[in-house]
Amino acid sequence: MPVLSSTWVIVWEMMDSSTPPTSLLPAPVAGTAGPCAAPLRLDYATPSPCVDLRAIAIRQKAMLYCLLGEGLTLVLMAVMPREVYGLAYLAFWAFQIAAVTFFVMLAVALDRIVAGIILGLVGLVPFVGVLVTLSINGQATALLRWHGIKVGLMGARSSQIPS
Repeated sequence: MPVLSSTWVIVWEMMDSSTPPTSLLPAPVAGTAGPCAAPLRLDYATPSPCVDLRAIAIRQKAMLYCLLGEGLTLVLMAVMPREVYGLAYLAFWAFQIAAVTFFVMLAVALDRIVAGIILGLVGLVPFVGVLVTLSINGQATALLRWHGIKVGLMGARSSQIPS
């Protein structure tokens, strides 16, 4: 017999039984019928129905268009004269803040709330934010494709976004 705690030994001696009383067994886990319950069903092969695909697709598309706007303003800043450079710089930061906003909203829709907020602050740093954005964008793309939605360069097709 393995070494038992003194409480178990005292209880067994008092009951003079070879099995421990059921009141001292650990409580069953919620959703099971006891220690011999059937294992929980794991749905690895089927998509989760509680995911808001429309919100994910729209936020991903908006974020990608903001990133495209950032890129275009960077190109414009490279070829513009210095007199109107300030206007392009303001447009760049407007796109940057909008992209970070949609990035955080996309992370929240993907149930990555804390990571979305922390990485959203990091996303305000130019060029570093693009790397952070690509990671969340890749997760959103994988989730949408897993649900059978075709995702192109600028996000999911509008015709395939569920309503």
